[in-house]
Amino acid sequence: MLDYLDEKLTELATMITFERRRMIVSLNQHVDELQAIISGGREHLKIVYRPSFHIDPAWDTMETLQNYRIQLNEARRKEIHQGVCLLGPHRDDLEFLVNDVNMLTYGSRGQQRTSALAAKLGELAYMRAVTGEEPILLLDDVFSELDPLRREHLLREVLQHEQVLITATDFESFPEEILAKAHRYLVVDGEILRR
Repeated sequence: MLDYLDEKLTELATMITFERRRMIVSLNQHVDELQAIISGGREHLKIVYRPSFHIDPAWDTMETLQNYRIQLNEARRKEIHQGVCLLGPHRDDLEFLVNDVNMLTYGSRGQQRTSALAAKLGELAYMRAVTGEEPILLLDDVFSELDPLRREHLLREVLQHEQVLITATDFESFPEEILAKAHRYLVVDGEILRR
């Protein structure tokens, strides 16, 4: 049974891995500029895709498939012992490097939030390029860990998008030019009030 499941896993995982690599290349065309905008030019972002199994960038799809099969076979005993599949897209990871520093390990909360926002805005650019449509941008409590300078730069970038939904605990973080364009709602005791 494991041979059959591993065969199916290698076919689908290889496709997913190649698509993820392609998407990360596309995202990296946008995120560095977005990180620089939000950080006021002080930071540069690179997203690195870390598959759970070894892939040589020179391999084509068939070579990747064959090598993944070999790696799964070598890991089988350990997987049986642990009762989980250790290699595959479900175990892949992304690394966010700001100025070549890993944000998960060494980034401040503001830097981590900025990287996540740059990635989200990069996803919007990717979706716009692929579909030709403008996605809706949803930002939930984005200002809580950003300093005033990052907030200001983020809001200037947000003005470039057609539809944006932002939640915040107060309106003081917003410049008047944004508030003038916004539809504002206040939630009090579960009731939504228009302001």
